[in-house]
Amino acid sequence: LEPKNSVEIVHSDFRSFETDEKFQLITGTPPYFRVDFEMNGSKVGKAIINQGGMPTAKQSAPARCEFRGGIEAYAMAAARLLDPQHGRFVVCENWLNHDRVLRAARQSQLRITKRVEVKGRVGRPNLFGVYVMELDPDCGNFECTTVQGI
Repeated sequence: LEPKNSVEIVHSDFRSFETDEKFQLITGTPPYFRVDFEMNGSKVGKAIINQGGMPTAKQSAPARCEFRGGIEAYAMAAARLLDPQHGRFVVCENWLNHDRVLRAARQSQLRITKRVEVKGRVGRPNLFGVYVMELDPDCGNFECTTVQGI
């Protein structure tokens, strides 16, 4: 793979981005806090935030809370858009969602090749993780999420 002299930045919500082009690098930071919805007939009656609190700023709510999907939606979208030979998906996720990252990778046929565990302070539990993934059509089992070369 030859390095390119330039890059093209596509500023878009890749969950709804439509193209036949495949990309070598996709990055994302899904919202960290899970939201469940209480239905009122066929409409959403109430959103229930299960982690964290409701943001006070209208613009920050979708960035913090999973109103449009979390790591699962991001992994599926990345898998659809990645170059099958050289594509990498790099994602940062709340460590509380680590098991969800493993499941999302497996369900999207992505192999986690590297993981960095980040602590906010020494002696504290992990705060978040940064994961590097690549397409692997054989990832139908849990072993595909085994991290190599941490």
